[in-house]
Amino acid sequence: MFPHRAWGPAFAVLVLSAAAQAQQAAPATVENDLPKFAGLWSVTAAELGGEAAPELVGATFSFDSSTAKFTQIGEDGKPITDVHPFKADVKTKRLVLYQQPDPMDPMRDPKAGMQKGIYKFGATALFLCLTAPDAPEFPTEFTSKPEFLMLRLEKAKPGTPARTAAAPQAPVKK
Repeated sequence: MFPHRAWGPAFAVLVLSAAAQAQQAAPATVENDLPKFAGLWSVTAAELGGEAAPELVGATFSFDSSTAKFTQIGEDGKPITDVHPFKADVKTKRLVLYQQPDPMDPMRDPKAGMQKGIYKFGATALFLCLTAPDAPEFPTEFTSKPEFLMLRLEKAKPGTPARTAAAPQAPVKK
């Protein structure tokens, strides 16, 4: 048992502790970025392997809830569209673009060829930093390195044609 005099300080500690916990800031809520991806985006700037990649400017990405469609103009002048299943984690601002699985190869690893990346939204732009396919780690910052593809995308107007002839992949590590 506590002596009668110990109750006062113990009660004061309890009250101060409860007040301190009440004053702590509530955890920040994470904004759901997934609806922001929706729509057609046009590449306005690109760097591949640390160097400007003007051939990617004008290509388009179209995002919906589970896929990212990349469209570019091939050497024959016809549009080429690659469809990638895609997932984004709004807490970590990471995304993954998977290669479209080959329906004729049931043994194919669904994670083969996946590109890991980070993203951020600006006032009018979407910034992506993607790794080479099958890279072991996610990028940790938006920086131009030899193994990264950096893209700046702006919301495109409907009917915007793609203009590039190069595929949007970071160089394969050797």
